[in-house]
Amino acid sequence: MYGKAPIYLREALLFPYTYGTDFVVAVMEKRGKQAAFAGVLEHPPLDTHQIMEPKAYLSTSRRCR
Repeated sequence: MYGKAPIYLREALLFPYTYGTDFVVAVMEKRGKQAAFAGVLEHPPLDTHQIMEPKAYLSTSRRCR
């Protein structure tokens, strides 16, 4: 079923597992485990760009450290 789905749908289904994992790893490496999990829940990314480019999320000054 997945193989027959349109590419945009397949990409949308995989997004949390590909970019999401990379995002959490990047935050954890830069700010630690607490910031990567509870910190991201308290201060979520503003848009998809910040998930796809963790440096954009990490560069904002209002994020917990």
